[in-house]
Amino acid sequence: MLSEKYFNVLKNVPLFSGIDEDEIKTLFPCIGVHIKYFRRNEAIISAGDDIKHIGIILDGKVQVLKDDINGNRNILANLGKTELFAEVFSYAGIKKSPVTVSTDTGAVIMFIDFRKIIKSCTSSCIFHSRLIENMLGIIAKKNLSLNEKIECIGQRTIRQKIEAFLTLQMEKAGSSSFEIPFSRAQMAEYLCVDRSAMSAVLSKMRDEGVIRFNRNRFEIL
Repeated sequence: MLSEKYFNVLKNVPLFSGIDEDEIKTLFPCIGVHIKYFRRNEAIISAGDDIKHIGIILDGKVQVLKDDINGNRNILANLGKTELFAEVFSYAGIKKSPVTVSTDTGAVIMFIDFRKIIKSCTSSCIFHSRLIENMLGIIAKKNLSLNEKIECIGQRTIRQKIEAFLTLQMEKAGSSSFEIPFSRAQMAEYLCVDRSAMSAVLSKMRDEGVIRFNRNRFEIL
């Protein structure tokens, strides 16, 4: 049984946009909902696992990870409360997960059977079409996020990758002073660069008076 505090979270989940709490409760039997709790650094989905469910983060933080053939780990996405994962692969018909989804903190995850979202339920509930409409919007936004990452890692040098990344973060924040959602190690993994080399470039940019930073807070000068 889902506690009341998590129903308050669901009100802000994009998948349930335009659907009130009572209507969400009506939907639960239609879409095969179940809840699971995870510890920090625990795999929710491992690469190669069957994809049968979409995940919604009710609490905590989650990372989508991809290891290359040399064992280097790249962060594809950093997700938080109310965000979804595995929906793109589910809708693309990919049966085995090409990525690992792991907790960055302890997390509470709601799982939904994606097959029950794309097919009308036997009772033909009136909220199902809104659910499908919302899902299409979520997938479109995920594609935009992927394009942002490609824009960053597609740059030729480490400095250009960093500049592209920080510029995107500044634009999102609407301010020249902002926080990034990564630690240094995570930032290096996201940009697909060596952490030591990246730190050296950041220090040089600071010494040149281009940026200021303290932990994950940056300012572009």
